Amino acid sequence: MGLDSVELLMEVENYFRIQIPDPVAEKIATVQNMVDTVAIYLNITSDERKLQNEIFSKISDCILKTDTSASQIMMSDLISNYLSPVNKDNWKTFQNLLGLEVPKPTVVNTASNKFSDKLKKLINWTPMYDWNTITIEQFTNAVCANNYLTLLNQNNITCKHEIYIGVMGITVDKIGVEYYEILPEKSFTSDLGID
Repeated sequence: MGLDSVELLMEVENYFRIQIPDPVAEKIATVQNMVDTVAIYLNITSDERKLQNEIFSKISDCILKTDTSASQIMMSDLISNYLSPVNKDNWKTFQNLLGLEVPKPTVVNTASNKFSDKLKKLINWTPMYDWNTITIEQFTNAVCANNYLTLLNQNNITCKHEIYIGVMGITVDKIGVEYYEILPEKSFTSDLGID
């Protein structure tokens, strides 16, 4: 295990107040492995999605208030159909209505004259995800993870989904990857660049 992975593991252990033995920790390769391992040490088997459903409901309400053409919102819908990070006013209005911090994705705006966008175009840089393929379910999880310190009751984690949200939030805080890069099947080393 490299320094980054050891620090991440320590943060996860501290947050969830558990100790994962080294032989077990060495077998954690993916985000889902981490979630399952934490669940074992917290004695949690439930995969309830109460938090996800609650935040999804709030997100849906906000979409319906900001996009009058929207009707029924589904978790499988693409968030880009309703919300664009390039439209700053719409993004800010949405975030204010939601009352939670919404992680803004990295989008290379090819029409922009900003230095950062010009540099990204020059070096042909692209994020490790495509905003246009992010589902509302992924977006909901990213919003939850961005607010995990206030949304989760650290003393009463009740399901694997809450563990996933905590692991996402800790990973972003500790490693600096973006919320939209983190999915259960992602490898900490090859996908998220943790050594």
